[in-house]
Amino acid sequence: MRRKNKMSAKIFVVSLKRAIERREFMDNQLRKLKLDFEFVDAYDAHNITDEEMRNVNRNKLYPCNLTKGEIACVKS
Repeated sequence: MRRKNKMSAKIFVVSLKRAIERREFMDNQLRKLKLDFEFVDAYDAHNITDEEMRNVNRNKLYPCNLTKGEIACVKS
């Protein structure tokens, strides 16, 4: 007899708000699997200013300068 896993955790899907088709696809997939999920808006690299890039890269936390995409990923 198989035991069902009674543990379930809510899934947080980090996704760009403007990625509508991707969100629709993920929504359909997760609903089919009957999983509890919520979308969380990712930080959009298009919104990172040059000043913000300078501030992040000035700290030299990494061996090279980060790109806008990398900064957005970290902030998400």
